[in-house]
Amino acid sequence: MSTMRLLFEFRDSDDDATNTLDEAVYENAGLKKAYAMLDKLDGDQYSHLSIERDDERRMCISGGAEHFVVIDNCELNGEKALINPDGQLQDIIEISTFGEANDVPTLIVVDKAEAREAIQCFYDGTEGLLDWY
Repeated sequence: MSTMRLLFEFRDSDDDATNTLDEAVYENAGLKKAYAMLDKLDGDQYSHLSIERDDERRMCISGGAEHFVVIDNCELNGEKALINPDGQLQDIIEISTFGEANDVPTLIVVDKAEAREAIQCFYDGTEGLLDWY
């Protein structure tokens, strides 16, 4: 299993006037820690998790509570979103990221179980077996 680095971004205040983003970094983070950080995502104060592997691949998960967008190879050329097999490109859902609403096609909006599976596959190096858009 590769060495993982977690970057967990959060708002440091509920007050929009003084609100700034902050980041917690966890080196050599295990799968259990990644799951714990996923569980904290709420779409408001806590809404972005990046997992970086030692081969420089990165998976990003945004959203929270019930709806997530999982991006493989984020911030690099060729990034791809995890596909929701029940979603549609033309059906739009609103997802909150850092308290701001974003319209996203349901084709790439997954639930927590699907996000956990993507994290597991990323840790195992088998994310290529998942369906990506």
